[in-house]
Parts: sequence; structure tokens; C-alpha cells
Amino acid sequence: MLSVNLKILTFNVSGCPDLIETASKLKNAKSTSIQEKIRTIDGLPTFVGDDHIKIYKDMMEPYFLKLLQEQRPDVLCLQEMSKKASLDKSEHQCIQKVLEEKGYELSLKQDATVAYKKNRFELIKDGVTREQDYAQYADLRMIPENMIIRVVSDHPPFSQDGSGILKENLNSVDIKKDTFFQGLWQTMLSVFKKNTSPSLIIYGLDANATRENKNKALEWQPERLEIFYKNGYKTDEDDNNPTYKYQETAQKIDHIFFKALKGNLTKFKSEIDIELNGEKILEEPQEFPVSDHLPVIYNIEYGPPKTTFYSIVDYLS
Repeated sequence: MLSVNLKILTFNVSGCPDLIETASKLKNAKSTSIQEKIRTIDGLPTFVGDDHIKIYKDMMEPYFLKLLQEQRPDVLCLQEMSKKASLDKSEHQCIQKVLEEKGYELSLKQDATVAYKKNRFELIKDGVTREQDYAQYADLRMIPENMIIRVVSDHPPFSQDGSGILKENLNSVDIKKDTFFQGLWQTMLSVFKKNTSPSLIIYGLDANATRENKNKALEWQPERLEIFYKNGYKTDEDDNNPTYKYQETAQKIDHIFFKALKGNLTKFKSEIDIELNGEKILEEPQEFPVSDHLPVIYNIEYGPPKTTFYSIVDYLS
């Protein structure tokens, strides 16, 4: 099998409450139509006049369509989506509409969501790690490569117990490498498309935490992400482009991590689109941002095992 190329996107799509808060902070944005619809009532910023769902839809739908058309991600990890049971009545119905029109399937229960191209993947199974503050995962068989990947979307809370929740979520979806004979058995099963063992884990999340940074002003709860490194995950260490602005400081709190269980990751590189996730959007917005987060986009290249029957090297490395 030749190397597999995938484009992965993680994005906290936010919602109406955060839209109000962001609008009240970014008063220098050239687009002032949103700010004009905000009034302070009982000490809280509130939309007046127009339906808040319509305001969100009018902003998010063209933005999200542009995101899909220009980036063409194979898989999306989304956070802060509405519950599945109420999605068709929420502001996020426009995201579901655009995804389905562009040929994506959604795997979601609430908040954390995985979306994938229907013509590229077949859903093997999906689920959540816990009843609350969970991670959503989906095991997807790639067509026609017949390789299975596990995609995880997570959004641990920013509170102190968030570190423990993230650790529990990761441990629930993490997979250890097969032994040589387990790998051999899975390869034999793959001939009949009966293999169930993922070759690659992709974990996209709003971590409410940054990696370690020499500039401590840009660092927030970096110890929270140590669990990924301890469990053998990798990311683009050069990717420090901020994704969220907190108290006048732009920080990177949205991340994508990868773990190859068979074969090797030969490339994982972040992609910056100055109109979609460039740093100036947070510092000097030309238009009002549709979410208080920016999307993170990665191109990855995965090199599967060199032989059909996994070599001993693959399992001893």
C-alpha cells in the first residue's frame, strides 16, 4: 500500500452565547452590524432585535462553506456542537446542513463531534468515553485502502478537574500497539474487510491548554497536554499559531495529536490560511470572527507497514 495523505481539521464552532461575548470584546472589527445588535441588560451583553439563530447562521454558513471548499478536509473534529436530539432546532443546524450537502457524515452525541467524507470512509463503530465531559470517537475504514483510523474529538473543561477528565478520555480511546501475531491476524482479516484494529489515532481538541512556551505569557496549563506525549502521540511542534484570545492575550489552545500504531507518520504539518486562521484575525480582525476560536488544519502523510504481513520491526520499534 502506498502512503496515505489526509487533511484533518479541528474547530470549536462556538455558539450564540460566545458570539455575544466575542462581539462585545472585538469592537475594532470593521463589521459592526453584530455589535450594533448588542445591548447590556442586567449587566450582561444580549442580542436584541434579530433572532440569534439567524445571526449565527448568516455568519457561520458562508464561513463554514468557504472552509470546506478551500480546505477540503477528509475528517473534522468539532467542539461545542449542540446535542444530537436538539441539533435541528439550534444555531448549529447550518453546520450540519453544509456538511451534509458537501458529502460528510456526522458522528455526535453532544458537544464533541466527528465528521467524515462518506465517499472516503465507512463507519465501523463510534461512541463516547463517559456520560459528561466526554470525548466522541469514530473508527473509520478508509476506502479503498481498507485501513482503519480512530478519530477523536474532545473538549475538556477549563476548570481544575479538566486535566483529570482529559486523562480519562484519552485512556478510554487510546490503543496499544498490536503484538506481532495480533497484527498478523488483523492483516489476514483485512483481506475480507473484517479487520477491526486501527492503524492510526487522530485526536483533535479544544484543550483549554497550551503547550510549553518560552514566553510564559502565552502559556496556560501546559501540564494538561503531557499525557499525549507520555502515550506516544506527536504533533507539529512548530505550530504555535494562536487560536483563541483570552484577556487580550492570543494563545494556541486548540490542537491535533497523532499516534501511529502500525507503520509511521512521515509528515504532519499545520496549514495556515491567512483568511481563515491567520494570527491577524485575532489581533486586527477585518471582519467579525464567526467563532471565538480559529480552526486548526493539518496535512498528514502516513506510511503503512512495508509488507502486507507486518514485519517484526513494525512491532518492536
